[in-house]
Amino acid sequence: MSFIQLLGENALITVLGMGIVFAVLIILCLVILLFKYAFVGNERHVEKPKVNDRQDEKDAKEQGNDMDEELIAVISAAIASYGKSDFKLKIRSLRKTGQAPTWAKAGRNDIINSRI
Repeated sequence: MSFIQLLGENALITVLGMGIVFAVLIILCLVILLFKYAFVGNERHVEKPKVNDRQDEKDAKEQGNDMDEELIAVISAAIASYGKSDFKLKIRSLRKTGQAPTWAKAGRNDIINSRI
């Protein structure tokens, strides 16, 4: 067999392999679409309450304004003393996180400590 014939056979095998892969992918996409239509009746439709985004933003701004400026100054000083001396810090907002589980607090502390 000559070199040209070998290249032709290899090209044929490559095209055939790629064709099979794309055919299987197309069949897989069709199966996924059929599952979507087959299980439409099983979904429960729950109406979501409409939330007024502007009202939520207004509430958040009011809650942020209620924070004591002395508290913000104390938190800023604590963070600045914990970090580098040339660290420029500006607190834009402050919010309470509520009661978090112990594992969430530990994870949050690990993230904060890894960034300092």
